Amino acid sequence: FFFSSRRRHTRSSLVSWARRCVQETVIIQDLPKEAEPVQEEEIKAPNPQTENDAVGKECNTQRKPSIAVGAEIELLSVKGAEEPAQLVDKSEASPADKLNEQLENQNIKREKQKQEGFPKKISEIEVINQDPYLKPYEHQIWTRKNKFQEWIKKFDESEQGILGFSDSYKKFGLNRVPGGIQYREWAPMAKKLCLCGDFNGWNRGSHECKRNPYGVWELLLPDDKDGKPAIQHGSKVKAALVLENGQQADRIPAWIRYVVQSKGSIQYDGIYWDPPQKYEWKFEKPSVYPKSLRVYECHVGMSSEEGKVNSYRDFADWILPRIKKNGYNTLQIMAIMEHVYYASFGYHVTNFFATSSRSGTPDDFKYLVAVSYTHLR
Repeated sequence: FFFSSRRRHTRSSLVSWARRCVQETVIIQDLPKEAEPVQEEEIKAPNPQTENDAVGKECNTQRKPSIAVGAEIELLSVKGAEEPAQLVDKSEASPADKLNEQLENQNIKREKQKQEGFPKKISEIEVINQDPYLKPYEHQIWTRKNKFQEWIKKFDESEQGILGFSDSYKKFGLNRVPGGIQYREWAPMAKKLCLCGDFNGWNRGSHECKRNPYGVWELLLPDDKDGKPAIQHGSKVKAALVLENGQQADRIPAWIRYVVQSKGSIQYDGIYWDPPQKYEWKFEKPSVYPKSLRVYECHVGMSSEEGKVNSYRDFADWILPRIKKNGYNTLQIMAIMEHVYYASFGYHVTNFFATSSRSGTPDDFKYLVAVSYTHLR
């Protein structure tokens, strides 16, 4: 339905555009002699009494251009003209003809790709056999499948699989290691990268990172003599970069785990999250999972009956029991990753590894996950 609707919309738009072009041509032909453009070779319009008799009786002026949009031929009637409009025969191809030529070339290219890239048995994708409406789009489906398989292969070769790639937060960003804090950032186009924040008085050059051959910048911040970390929990940090063109730019670290909006400001700040007391998981993961999924899609912030953005803890304590009571066993939670624009429902992600601070801290979200294990089993 989506593709067919787009095709009909595009076709009608092209026809409307072609009609306007024809109308403008007719209007130019009816201008006074002193305003007429340079005359070109003209041909007479078709006789409405012979070729278009039915339409000719209703119109004072009849014109039948050959506008091939798909398999349609549009008739244009211009009322109010005293004499039949004349067609202008131009040597160069019309926009409609150029469009048809492009479409034909695309069809030829698509057929060639189909012969080269398609498997011998299209039935390998079962969904095409189950839904006949997908048959016209089998080429696009195979193209996306092949692209997906290419990326899976890259993940297997370089990141030890897609799970290894998704665990990048364990290596990148700010992570506690024995004896200090390890900071890593991937910025291959940067000429220089330093870490700054509350911990160094926002000195943009005192803590410079080293770049490896793969564009990864690294910095180790050792603990002090008393064993205290160089960056305190809850303090603000930023990456200070020198771009390829020499300009300076400050950015929130890409793998930051907590981002908050400062009061009275539209700016978001990256927060180093490393509480002295680690969160303790009080609920065990289920040992047996349901055979079938009954998914409940939800938005934590919108789940409150009050006029406020709901919290992770309130959702866990008050909403989860009601979801379980209605027979659901799986949660699909929207707007978990941090997003600046709240009205986007979480689709405008700004920080992929930080939970939305509007509903609480990372530990509050852990509480929601833990409690869901007890209800959704």
